Amino acid sequence: MKKIFKRFVPFLISIVMLSCATATAFAHETTYPNDLDVKDCITLEVTSEGIVSATNMDGQVVPMSSISGYGYSYLTSSDHAFIIYPEGSGIGGMGVTIKTSSSWNGYMSCHMFDNEGNVQFMDQAIYSNGEKYFNDLLTINPGYYIFNFLGIPNGVAVNVWIWIYG
Repeated sequence: MKKIFKRFVPFLISIVMLSCATATAFAHETTYPNDLDVKDCITLEVTSEGIVSATNMDGQVVPMSSISGYGYSYLTSSDHAFIIYPEGSGIGGMGVTIKTSSSWNGYMSCHMFDNEGNVQFMDQAIYSNGEKYFNDLLTINPGYYIFNFLGIPNGVAVNVWIWIYG
């Protein structure tokens, strides 16, 4: 009886060890539609505040919001900034068009900030008579945007129209 017990215990232990050591895992196969392409992949940047950006495979900002705003101002060397309060919310891509008109022919340096102090762009050369477009800017629930135009000479006025869209 002792011999059977001595042979049975190691056999039992080896069976228990083998059953614990080998575990089979089955992966569930997922089928995707035929029209799914790599361009459909989106990378989300998530922080403790939530999703802060979404970009596609080309690095372009993916719209997760809608935004619309318009502003006009008559700027001088002493009054060279104004605020636009856009409508919209969410996180996504945004574009800005700046149109200028003046009797003066020259360049200004433009800066754009949001209500939280985030810089959208800095030191962009804006001609006093023309249009300039900015694309692929990131918007995150904006309250307002500040546009500051530096370099307007004394005694000169510049009409500025700004459209925000996305």
